[in-house]
Amino acid sequence: MLTFRIARTFGTSTHATFALLMLLWCATWLLRAFIDRYCDWFQDATFTAVFWLIAKALVWLLPAFVLIRASGRDFSSVFNLKDWRHWCCWGMTVGLLIAATGFLQRAIAGQPLLPGKFDYGTLNVLLIAPLFEEFLFRAAILPNLIPVLGFARSNLITSFYFVLLHIPGWYMMGNLHTMLTLPVGGALSIFVLGLLFGWVSHKSRSFLGGAIAHCLNNLAA
Repeated sequence: MLTFRIARTFGTSTHATFALLMLLWCATWLLRAFIDRYCDWFQDATFTAVFWLIAKALVWLLPAFVLIRASGRDFSSVFNLKDWRHWCCWGMTVGLLIAATGFLQRAIAGQPLLPGKFDYGTLNVLLIAPLFEEFLFRAAILPNLIPVLGFARSNLITSFYFVLLHIPGWYMMGNLHTMLTLPVGGALSIFVLGLLFGWVSHKSRSFLGGAIAHCLNNLAA
């Protein structure tokens, strides 16, 4: 009973931490709009890259570290590097299956299968965002909820949170309605992908399995 109460407390604090994170993430986008209104700093690719890297580290990674430490888990179990073959296999297999649909669509449309240039935007899409997002959602939030809610319900909630994290950016970019209503490529697709990434992380016993699948999906998106 005591163990369940402790787990339930961590579950509640996880929801509260994510709510605070969302407020900070909205504030980050408002700060970006404020700077963009009075300065042209975001015209510089280096400033843009540094701004978003620092913002994601502070708003995404720092709360994730706090949640993991508060749960009593050690980081060796979160990364599970000793079983790297296991999570690599899971991540590569599921990631390639997901990516195949994107590559097929590109091939049919006569588009290049791989990015034509490599800049911060490409690095962010292929590496930084997948690693940061998976560390937050599948390394910190999902395992904190599982002891109280079980994997299925926890994965649903975490995937819903995954969609919520994208909403401030969609709103500030002026395409919120489009992304919420798109049958493919919008909020629904992100929710389904979140379920898959959560499942891969759970089965592979490391968030890195989900991160690999996430990276491969973004490569073909």
